[in-house]
Amino acid sequence: MIGYRKDMEQEDAAETIKTRGNESSVILTGLEGNTLYHFTVRAYNGAGYGPPSSEVSATTKKSPPSQAPNNLRWEQQGSQLSLDWEPVRPLANESEVMGYKAKISFND
Repeated sequence: MIGYRKDMEQEDAAETIKTRGNESSVILTGLEGNTLYHFTVRAYNGAGYGPPSSEVSATTKKSPPSQAPNNLRWEQQGSQLSLDWEPVRPLANESEVMGYKAKISFND
């Protein structure tokens, strides 16, 4: 059983996730961005729960940018295409932009 809680929450407010069998990893989804969490893990069986592990803490990343790049412009010269755009300026609660991904579709 995995227990986790936000930094300012009491231990009795922890959320729990159970794994099946002898799994030794889990992916937690739905955590809030830019938030400090505390985690513990316990083994369990039909007789009950074992003692909790040592607590570990981790801070989730800030959210990705919520805005798209603006003013996309393109210029074609022969078989070459050049794209440019206005950069995204992340909000205070968003992570910094590390780069951009351009998707190209070809219609034959």
